[in-house]
Amino acid sequence: MALPRRNQIAGPRASPADPTSPARAAAAQAAPLLAVRGLRVAYGAVRALDGIDLDVARGELLGLVGESGSGKSTFVRALAGLVRAEAGSARFDGVELLGLARRDWRPLRRRLQLVFQDPGTSLDPTLRVGASVAEPLEIHRLLPRPERAARVAALLRRVGLDPALGSRRPHELSGGERQRVGLARALALEPELLLLDEPVSALDVSVQAQVLNLLADLRAAQGFAAVLVAHQLGVVRHLADRVAVLFAGRLAEDAPTDALFAAPLHPYTRALLAAAPRARPGAPPAAGREAPPAPTGCAFRLRCPLADARCEGEVPELLETAPGRRVACHRVEEGAAG
Repeated sequence: MALPRRNQIAGPRASPADPTSPARAAAAQAAPLLAVRGLRVAYGAVRALDGIDLDVARGELLGLVGESGSGKSTFVRALAGLVRAEAGSARFDGVELLGLARRDWRPLRRRLQLVFQDPGTSLDPTLRVGASVAEPLEIHRLLPRPERAARVAALLRRVGLDPALGSRRPHELSGGERQRVGLARALALEPELLLLDEPVSALDVSVQAQVLNLLADLRAAQGFAAVLVAHQLGVVRHLADRVAVLFAGRLAEDAPTDALFAAPLHPYTRALLAAAPRARPGAPPAAGREAPPAPTGCAFRLRCPLADARCEGEVPELLETAPGRRVACHRVEEGAAG
């Protein structure tokens, strides 16, 4: 059962007779769906994000990786309006998200949805599953009440669940089933952008694979864009078109997935890949946490085997080394780490 088209809710479309309409439409399609510039978020004296610049194209899945405390979850929560940003810009299809009033978020919630890490805490324990999935449809008044039950059943089937589970409460489901319910709820409004905050990290490995394959299938069928926060590099390699690597709230590297895994440029990215679990003996040791982020210069310099005096005194600029590929490292700029 299809939902009403957004232009039917938002207002009349531009007239086909308007000669500028095709050009405007083409420009809108070429522009990134999400454009983040200079995003800064602080928790008291701790700066969780320190000037992040990232784009997400329409239909693209961006993987966001880095160790705990690097700012990954803060990034998606700031975009969803759950964390206050102290500076920067985040434009979603031309609309500024940062500082948006609560009442102005409602029309955007249909187009941008967040899937939390722990489905056990993100679902209302007092609501039955069917009511949780139907709630976004009710809030946005998209379907008449008699049609919502059919829509909920279709959504549950889409995520691989028996519609009969709609009569249960979240605590009666397994972790994998609850995460599928969370996905069904997020997809109920047919969003253009999903913010996925480690959606499988709380699940068993076998269930993780099922949910990841489901995400890939849903994205292929619906064409939504996504930002996927993950610790597991294998998850990102399986799903992402492009990968952004965060360290201490800064962007270390940003590249197409295949290029990043084939030839990582930043020393921190190399350490992450070396620390990933391997199926054969003799794997390199984990990168470890021998030192905290450096307070001045390059944040990674106290753990970097390539660090020199310049790294101590100067924050590296994020530079494009190839089309679609950026890295923040003085030694790459000088050609010593390529």
